Amino acid sequence: MATDKAILNLLAAGVRDMDEALTIKAAREALASNIDPLKAINEGFFRNL
Repeated sequence: MATDKAILNLLAAGVRDMDEALTIKAAREALASNIDPLKAINEGFFRNL
């Protein structure tokens, strides 16, 4: 399984590239890896905003 940093990078890339499939895949990986949801939002989804 990927590291937290790699998963957060995938979340950011999915949002930046408007790639719905990548974003969903990364979100599922974040859940499976028990990444804190607030961390996923702040350091992943919203990093580029």
